[in-house]
Amino acid sequence: GLHLFEPRYRLLIKEAMHGRSKYEKGGGPIGMEKPRPRFLFSYGVGSLPLVCGDPAVIVELTRCRIYDDGRADVTIVPVMHARFSRVWEREESSRLMEAEATAAPRIRQ
Repeated sequence: GLHLFEPRYRLLIKEAMHGRSKYEKGGGPIGMEKPRPRFLFSYGVGSLPLVCGDPAVIVELTRCRIYDDGRADVTIVPVMHARFSRVWEREESSRLMEAEATAAPRIRQ
């Protein structure tokens, strides 16, 4: 699992878990009655800025424990390999990056 503490990731988790039950936000398994939250997870990149063509993985949240201060412990599973086709920084988000991506064959490093 991952421990997310930076303000940009607190925002990501807050938005991803919006509308989810208190049980799910408290660390219980995220149910399947509606689609599980997904986001792009960058890897293989030394630092920002992300650029088009960088590898990524679309991941799905399966567990999330959100603490009162917004930090979160999450469990994610990979869904699909991708490559960024467009990348930008969201305004007033503490450097949270947004992106569009295209599916990619398994990426070897």
